[in-house]
Amino acid sequence: MRRNLFFLALLVLARGVLAQPQFTDVFVSGQAGYHTYRIPAIILTTNGTMLAFCEGRKNSRRDTGKIDLLFKRSTDGGKTWGAQQIIWSDDENVCGNPAPVLDRTTGIIWLLMTWNRGDDSEEQIAHGTSKETRRVLVTHSADDGTTWAKPLEITTAVKKPAWRWYATGPVNGIQLTRLARYKGRLMIPCNHTELNERGESVSRSHVIFSDDHGAFPDGQYAFVPQTESPRCGDESRRWGDVVTDETGPNLDRAGLSGFDASVHLAQHWQ
Repeated sequence: MRRNLFFLALLVLARGVLAQPQFTDVFVSGQAGYHTYRIPAIILTTNGTMLAFCEGRKNSRRDTGKIDLLFKRSTDGGKTWGAQQIIWSDDENVCGNPAPVLDRTTGIIWLLMTWNRGDDSEEQIAHGTSKETRRVLVTHSADDGTTWAKPLEITTAVKKPAWRWYATGPVNGIQLTRLARYKGRLMIPCNHTELNERGESVSRSHVIFSDDHGAFPDGQYAFVPQTESPRCGDESRRWGDVVTDETGPNLDRAGLSGFDASVHLAQHWQ
């Protein structure tokens, strides 16, 4: 009996040791040519490759100035990582807010992101005094992140004219899997600002989605109804109802009751 208890104790101890997380620094501020790394996101492909994304802030930790969108690949479960690579860079401007989502049906990784001039601040954009506004773009990879398509701008499809600041994520997207009506839908959380009736800049959140595996053959898009949530975190909690409820009575609470997958059959993001 004592011997059995001894081996049981060893087994519990061994499991405890094995369960300890192991940490690997993927992006380290001050290294590889960038002052600061921020806005991380990570995704596991259907082939088991891990892709880690972030913003590389070239000269400071500020949200303005030269910011590149970077990524690294790991093929051994995150133990080691390949060389840092640039997905998108535009002179001294801001290329950031990576929001990746995996389409498990096709294996394609979609990556939504935003752009603005490096000399325009968020405050200026939100108050309409900037030189240009925020733009929204999308790219994708069909080979586990080895190569990426040229970024395609979709600003007019997903940003209403009255919206000013705009951010994809910053967080991963999801693909719905359990609700038959929405199965396969790719969803990306976003936030934006607009002026209220008193002329004040207020923050809102919304969702952009695709029901046709994210393809963009003809540039036909539809605007997205906004929600009343001021933060993406609020919207993400609502998504839990959509993902976990098999029967779908929570769609109204999830803010999706007006989204009809049968209305827009062309290939587009909405």
